[in-house]
Amino acid sequence: MSKRTRTLHAIDIECLAGRAHRLASALLAATQAYKAEIEIGPTDLVVVSCDRTPVQRLEVGLLWPGAQRVFGHGRNGADLALIEAIDVAWAAARFTDAVIASGDGIFADLAGRLRALGLHVTVAAPEASLSRRLVEAADTIRLLRRCRAVTPERLMATV
Repeated sequence: MSKRTRTLHAIDIECLAGRAHRLASALLAATQAYKAEIEIGPTDLVVVSCDRTPVQRLEVGLLWPGAQRVFGHGRNGADLALIEAIDVAWAAARFTDAVIASGDGIFADLAGRLRALGLHVTVAAPEASLSRRLVEAADTIRLLRRCRAVTPERLMATV
């Protein structure tokens, strides 16, 4: 009996939001872009990482209800928390696909381990943030064109 198609979504929301990831509007834009371009099925698992500050924890909780949320702090803290949250053997027994929503090269090893266990790995990220190592480790690349890195300067120019 084959597994039904299920997807594990590992989302580095800070990477998708760009330099302005501490702004609620940037997190909202990144969330909307991901949900508009990547299908999330009713039996999929979504894991979202962000900084552990109370404000970001609240914002991510409001934007991603039902998702597992993991938090880190400092350089690569949220990335490392996301990587640690993914048990690849457990995932391989339950999922057919994985989407790594980040362009950061730190996720290349995770992508390779998931692929080695038979998952189809898609990397979804804005083109400007894609690491060559991560691209080479994935089966498929999805460019999130609606996901623009919003800078504080750009936001202030619209006010």
